[in-house]
Amino acid sequence: MVVNHHSNINPMAGLTRQVAVAYLLFLLGGFALLGLFFGCTRFLPWLAGGGIILIFQLWRFNRAAVEEHRITGSPPARLGLANRITLLRGILLAFLGGMVFLPEINTPLKIFAGVLYSLAALADYADGFVARRRRETSRIGERLDGEFDALGILLVPLLGVKFGQLPLSYLLVSAAYYLFQAGIWLRRRREKPVFPLIPSDFRRMLAAFQMGFLAVILFPVYRPPATTIAAYVFMTPFLLMFLHDWLTVSGWLRPESAFYRNMMRWVFVPLQEGLPLLFRVLCVAIVSGPALQKFLDYSGQVAFFREIGVGYPGFMVIAVGIIELLTVLLILLGIAGRIAALSLMFVMGAAIMFAELNWGNGIILISTIGLVILGSGRFSLWAPEETFLRRRAGGG
Repeated sequence: MVVNHHSNINPMAGLTRQVAVAYLLFLLGGFALLGLFFGCTRFLPWLAGGGIILIFQLWRFNRAAVEEHRITGSPPARLGLANRITLLRGILLAFLGGMVFLPEINTPLKIFAGVLYSLAALADYADGFVARRRRETSRIGERLDGEFDALGILLVPLLGVKFGQLPLSYLLVSAAYYLFQAGIWLRRRREKPVFPLIPSDFRRMLAAFQMGFLAVILFPVYRPPATTIAAYVFMTPFLLMFLHDWLTVSGWLRPESAFYRNMMRWVFVPLQEGLPLLFRVLCVAIVSGPALQKFLDYSGQVAFFREIGVGYPGFMVIAVGIIELLTVLLILLGIAGRIAALSLMFVMGAAIMFAELNWGNGIILISTIGLVILGSGRFSLWAPEETFLRRRAGGG
C-alpha cells in the first residue's frame, strides 16, 4: 500500500503564504512611511500592534479558505478582485488598530485615523459591489467581510475612548459581536440547539450606521457632550438588536410563535411607526422658531454668533438659517427624511459645541439620529434613500 505523505498538508497553504507576504510588505511599508514623518522608534508599538492584528486576520483567512476548499472540493484558482479589496480593508484596519497601542496620539494622527477608517468603510461597500457585478461572491469573501466589519467595530471604539470622544460604556459595542459568537460556540460545545436568524435589512443598516458614526467621531471636529449623546443613541438599538438575536438563536424567542408575532404587532411595529412621527414633530416644533429668528433678528444673531466664536458670523447666520428651514420643511413633509435629518444632526452637533448643550439642541440631536436610523416613517412623501439603503451593493 502506498501512503500519501502529503494528504494532511493544508491545500490552501500557498494562497495563505501569498497573503502573508502581502501583509508583511504593507505593514513594513506603512511603518517606514510613518517613520519618515514621526520617527521610527515612536511607532514601534504601532508596528507590534498592527502585526498582531494582521496575524489574527491571516489565521481567519486561512480557516475560511480551508473551509471553502472542504465544501467545494477544490481550492479557488485565484483570489479575485473583490477578495483583494476585502484584504486591503483588513490592512487598513490593522493600520488603524496599531494606533490603539500608541502611548499618545496628536491631532494629525487622529485625522489620519479618520481617513483610514473612512477608506475602510468605502472598501466595505466596494468589495460587495465588485463581487456581485463580477460574480465573484465566495464563502471566503462573505466570511471575511463579516469578520472585518466586526473587527472595525471592535477597534474604532477603543480609539474613540482613547481620543476622549466616546464614553467607556461604548466598548459594549466593541464586545457585542464576539460575545455573541462566543455564546453560539458555547451552546454548540454543550450540544444545545442554535436556531437560525431571520434575514433583516434593519440589522445590516444598523451596522452601516454604526460604521458611519465611528468614521465621523474619529475626526477631531465634534467632541463631548455632542459625541457622548450621539454614542448612546447609536449604541442602544445596536445592542438591542444583538440581544434580540441572542434570544432568537438560543430559542427564547421563536419568530414562528404567536407570542413573537403579537410582540412585533403590539410593541415593535407601533414603536417603529410612532417614534419617527414623534421625532419629526419635535424637529419642526423646536427648530422652526430659532431658524426664522436668524432672519427676523439678523443683526442680533450675528452678534450672538460672533460672541460664541463662530467664524464669518454674517455668512454663517444665513447659511445655518437656510439649512435649518430647509431640513425642517423636508422632515415635516417626509421628503428624503434621513438625508435632511443627517444634515440637521451635523448642525445641532456644531450648535452644542459652540453654544453648549441645552434641552432644545439635545432633543434635536437625539431626534435627528433617530430619524437617520429609523427613517421618516409613515406619511412620508418621498424617500429615495430607502432604496439605496436596502439594496445590496452591486445588486440588481
